Amino acid sequence: MNYRINAALAIGRRRLLEAFIHPGYYVALAVSLAIGFAFVTGFVRSIDSSGFDYRLTSLYAFAGGILSGAFGDGVVANTFADGPYLFATNIAFLPVLLYLSMTSVYRFGTEKASGTIELLTYGPSDGTSYFLGSILKDMVLTVGTLLIFILFFALSAAVDNLALTQKLVSSTVLLLFVSLAVYSYGVLVSVLTDSASAGLALFMSGQVVLALSLIGSYAIVTGYVQSLSTVAAWVIQWFSPFYYWSLGTRASIGHDAVEYTIGVAGLATLSTVLLVASHYIIRFRGVRP
Repeated sequence: MNYRINAALAIGRRRLLEAFIHPGYYVALAVSLAIGFAFVTGFVRSIDSSGFDYRLTSLYAFAGGILSGAFGDGVVANTFADGPYLFATNIAFLPVLLYLSMTSVYRFGTEKASGTIELLTYGPSDGTSYFLGSILKDMVLTVGTLLIFILFFALSAAVDNLALTQKLVSSTVLLLFVSLAVYSYGVLVSVLTDSASAGLALFMSGQVVLALSLIGSYAIVTGYVQSLSTVAAWVIQWFSPFYYWSLGTRASIGHDAVEYTIGVAGLATLSTVLLVASHYIIRFRGVRP
């Protein structure tokens, strides 16, 4: 066990160094901060004498219209009751999450096809230590990104005279566990597929299905469509990190510590199950394509 941990740490440090000298992460982070800035400044411009009105700016009219049409005006009111930061944090983090998860899945596939992973397994490591090192790199960058978000939003709150609440902290903690679950799905897909393109396609299509199942469970629909979406969402939700994210987000809005804990525990459990399954799959299949 110690050799696997040491190997994972060594691989993770190497991957982290490569990420720091590659411009891709910085580009994704810049896009994320630009999105966050747009939503914060848009929120300020959407305030008039009667309070917040998402119809006053085009950005919030688009985002608020989608939320209102799918989930109702009550969800919109609760989401922005304490300012823009809950919504802005979750939306702005998407570019970094997509970049880290997609590049890890694609790299796993290319290094499996080229025999790089097989070469590593002849040394003091195995397939499990390889994907643990990859996840370690992704989680370190995720923590750094979320800390930058908190600092950035704190500065914007001081400039725009907005209030920061505990929802920003609880949202970032939840995103950390959501990221772990998404990266774990990336590992599972990578050990199941033999090429980078197949792994990336399966990973992205799977995440889309999981996200759509959440939308289907809350969307305002009636009749047969409602019954079908409800049944499908109930089956899929237990395997979806976005379902547990929705539990934690609702709990954060409603200040429900128990439901928030359930959401975080669900994400941690899902990640553990996925990584354990990946460990046994890669032991059975090996690292050859």
